[in-house]
Amino acid sequence: MQPFVHHCEAVEGISLDSFCESEDEWTVAAPMAKLEVISLNDTAFLYPFLGAKNLRFLKLSRCAGDWDELFGLLVKEVTGIVELHLESLEISDIGLEAIAKCSNLEIVHLVRLPKCTDAGLVAVAKGCNKSLRKLHVGWEMEKIGDRGLMGVAEYCVNIQELVLIRMNPSKECFDMLVSNCKGLERLGVCGSDTFSDIDMECIAAKCRALREVYVEGCPISHEGLSALVVNGRCPKLEIVSIWNCEGVKNGEEHVHCGHRTVQFSCVLQHLQLLSPILSDPFKDAIQTEDSFPYHFH
Repeated sequence: MQPFVHHCEAVEGISLDSFCESEDEWTVAAPMAKLEVISLNDTAFLYPFLGAKNLRFLKLSRCAGDWDELFGLLVKEVTGIVELHLESLEISDIGLEAIAKCSNLEIVHLVRLPKCTDAGLVAVAKGCNKSLRKLHVGWEMEKIGDRGLMGVAEYCVNIQELVLIRMNPSKECFDMLVSNCKGLERLGVCGSDTFSDIDMECIAAKCRALREVYVEGCPISHEGLSALVVNGRCPKLEIVSIWNCEGVKNGEEHVHCGHRTVQFSCVLQHLQLLSPILSDPFKDAIQTEDSFPYHFH
């Protein structure tokens, strides 16, 4: 791999799956000045981003390495990262605090990072608050709870898209999120034991900018949906998608609310379709934005 990274200076994107390099080569920076996009799955001891000063998109999934140290090195060289996806890595709050120095970050996915805590998420929210537009967080991240999410509510008031995966925010925490983030356009909640009809009513009352809502595996019912879709005060609402929520019957329809039409759909898991939000987290796909809920994997 070293001959490739040293002699292909014009390469703008790299995507690798199940590739392993010699462990003692990781400190060698790759002089790939035009490299803007890197996606690594199941890839060990290959860190081409350390020499990619123009890097804008970085996705790392199940990659071996000391990521606390590596992100400490990365942020000293690379300042223009816009989109960052981290899934199933050995990274702690030390790494997240380094990431928080990337003040241009607009899109951040933090998934299956069990060592990370509230403090790390708050650091990212505070450090990236001016630019952060889209945040996906959760799944096997039990050390992150209300304190971390309230940090997002406090610092990321301009966030447009928020996806919470298997997290259980309290009523007070969720109320703070939707109250402070007045520009929220897309909201996804997946596998939460605490997200209920009361939270749907809270969304209906406070999310004036909301366009899309996605709920998967949560204890909601048609009462909550009615509060949001029919009686809600969300003038821009276009799509409400429900997946595997036992309190809601399977179906699809268009609901007319005054001068607008809301597309509503409910799909049950036994239909054996892939979940849009809990799809394979290790599948590599670099896509364009503005699709919800899991469009920029």
